[in-house]
Order: sequence, then structure tokens, then C-alpha cells
Amino acid sequence: MMHQDKKRQFVILNELFTTATTYDALIMGKKVMGHFLKRECYGIYVTHIQELAEETDSVTSLVAQVEDGEDFKRTYRILPMKAQGYGYSDSLVKQFELSYEDIIRRLP
Repeated sequence: MMHQDKKRQFVILNELFTTATTYDALIMGKKVMGHFLKRECYGIYVTHIQELAEETDSVTSLVAQVEDGEDFKRTYRILPMKAQGYGYSDSLVKQFELSYEDIIRRLP
């Protein structure tokens, strides 16, 4: 898709470069975003890299919500707001007993 010279396309990108370091993913993500922004594309870029949401004024940051006081309960509300710089993976690890100690305890 990046090799096509089309403009004003709708693009969906989901967690690009997840196997790269955060720094490398940031650099590559900026290049990908820049490419599509130059072509006046619209779209959605799902990422955990907060800096990408702050890259340009033409990007609107959306944040998925959790229930107040219950970090493990997702509300499925997604609101336009500045990225908050934290996730809720710890609450899921606790809820589903996925910590290193929990996993080791379950091994035969």
C-alpha cells in the first residue's frame, strides 16, 4: 500500500513493529505516519507508543476507558483525549493469574 501513489485513502494500522524495541518502533512509526499524512490519508493507528499520538496536530488521540476503580474491567468506550502514558496490563495479569510466579507454580 505504501508503494501506491494514491491520496486520501482510509488506512488501518494495528500495533506496527511490535517485535521492535520501543525506540525503533517510534522511529519507524513516525515514518509510516508521515508517509500517509503527506498523502492526506485518513485512518486509525492503534499503538501503545504515546509519542505517535502527539506527532502532529492533524492526529486525534483516542483513549480506551476502564471502569473507575476496576482496572481490569474494560468499558469499551473510546474517548478523544491526550494519551495518558499507561496501560492496564498489570490488572489483567493479576486477574488471570499470569505472573511469572503463577505460571511457574502451574508447571508440572
